[in-house]
Amino acid sequence: MKALEQQQEQSDDRLEQKAKLSYPEEIIEEIFSRLPVKSILRFRSLSKPWLSIISGPRFTKLQITRATRTALFISARDRSNGDRHLFSGSLDGGSVTHLMTIGTSYSAEDTEAEHLNGRHRWYYAGGSVCVNSTVHLMLRAPLEILAFDLRTEKFCVFKIPSDAVPQDTLHPCTRFIKINGLLSIVSHDRVEESNEMHIWILQDYEKRVWVKETIRFPGSWIKMGRPFPLDSGNTDEIMFSPSVLSEDLFEVPIYDMKSRCFKSIQLTLDRQFVWPEAVELEEIKCYVESLIPLQNQQNDTCLRF
Repeated sequence: MKALEQQQEQSDDRLEQKAKLSYPEEIIEEIFSRLPVKSILRFRSLSKPWLSIISGPRFTKLQITRATRTALFISARDRSNGDRHLFSGSLDGGSVTHLMTIGTSYSAEDTEAEHLNGRHRWYYAGGSVCVNSTVHLMLRAPLEILAFDLRTEKFCVFKIPSDAVPQDTLHPCTRFIKINGLLSIVSHDRVEESNEMHIWILQDYEKRVWVKETIRFPGSWIKMGRPFPLDSGNTDEIMFSPSVLSEDLFEVPIYDMKSRCFKSIQLTLDRQFVWPEAVELEEIKCYVESLIPLQNQQNDTCLRF
C-alpha cells in the first residue's frame, strides 16, 4: 500500500513538474482565458501551479476581458405549487441544468419610495432594467420611465416616445428590454392586426434620442404563441418568449436584427415535475460566464452560475 502511495505521489510530482516546464505562465494564462469557465474550473485540480494561476486575481481580470461565451439564465414557474425554478442553458439549445428552487416572489403595483429627497408615490406598471448604473422602472398613469442613478442616488422621470404609447393606457402592453447594452422599449399594441412589433432603442441616453426597430413575424403572431422579446443574447440577436412543444420541450424564437430573420433553439428541462403541463418559462436572460463569485457575506460561500 505504501509503495502504491509513493508511486501516486511521484506521478503527481511529475505532472506538476511538466506543468511548470511545459509553457511560460503568460502563455498558459492566454490559453486558459479563452476556455469555457467550467473547463477552467476543472483544470484547477490538475496541478498546483495551474491552481495558483487560475485562482490569482490577475487571471480573473484577464478572463473577464476575454469572456465572450453567453449563456442563458432561465426562470420557470410551477403553477401547481407556486415554486419557481432557476436553470442555466446554452444559446445552442439542448438540455438545461437545474440550479435551485425558490418560493413565490411578490411585487406590488402601488410602490412607495422613500429617499433623501423626500417621500414619493408612483404607480408601478411592472418591469425594470439596469443600464449605465441606472435602474429604470416603467410607471403608469401616466406611462413614463422612472430612473434611479445608483452613482448619484438621484431620481428622474422622463417620457417614452409618443408613438410607443399604447392605445390601451389602462392595461399597457409596454415593457423594457436591453439591446446591445442600450435601454429599449417594446410595445405589443395591435400586433394581432399588423403582425408587426415595434422596439424603440435609446441610442443617445443624454439627449433622449430613440430609434425605432420594426420586427415582422414570418407567420401569424397568434399561431406562433404570441411571442414577446425577453432579452438580447448576442450583439444583434433578440430572444423571444418560448412556445411549448411537449411536456418538457420548449422552442425559443431568436430574431437577428442584421438579417431581419428568425431562427429558433429548443430547450429541454433537466428536471422531473409532478405536473409538467403546469410549468411555464417566465424569463430568459443572457449572461457572460465569469470566474467572479457571488459572495455570501454571512458564511463567505461562493456561488457560481
